[in-house]
Amino acid sequence: MRCTRHAPRRLLPLALAAVILGAAVPATFVGQAVSGAADTADAAMAGPGLQFLYPAAGVVQTVHQFGCNGGVLPNLVERWSCAGKNNNYLLGHAWGVFKPLHDAYAAGKLRVGQVAWFRIGERTRAYAVTWIRVVPKTYVWHGLPGSAWAWNATARPSITLQTCWGTSSNYRVIIRLTSET
Repeated sequence: MRCTRHAPRRLLPLALAAVILGAAVPATFVGQAVSGAADTADAAMAGPGLQFLYPAAGVVQTVHQFGCNGGVLPNLVERWSCAGKNNNYLLGHAWGVFKPLHDAYAAGKLRVGQVAWFRIGERTRAYAVTWIRVVPKTYVWHGLPGSAWAWNATARPSITLQTCWGTSSNYRVIIRLTSET
């Protein structure tokens, strides 16, 4: 996915500002467990009522369906449906909706073990960061193509975040989160 700087910067929503300023995780995101089979719950995760919250990165966003064909990415958090089973692959611009994620990575604030939440309607599932990688835009990591480690199928429900990195956007920051349940 190409990273461009053609859209104007937007003001941070109030909820995002609260997270950045250290406010507690909103009550609507905690205390609710996702029940049922992981595959069924995750298959329906993109669409109306889906929210993603990653407090350590300052991200509070609604997730939209991008499809599998590619193209120009709007300034929205988009779920790329080409990823393998159980892997919710979320894309966002480093200058836009994932700017807080980009800036948190640049400031060294992202760590393995940090928790993020997906809210689907009234159900919430927690995910923990399992790894963070910066790779060239070719997605090759230790000789493996992106299909083998980034957008691959996963055994447990996972979220993979991707945004651009570098002065010419020649790199990608990719973060894998895995369900705690």
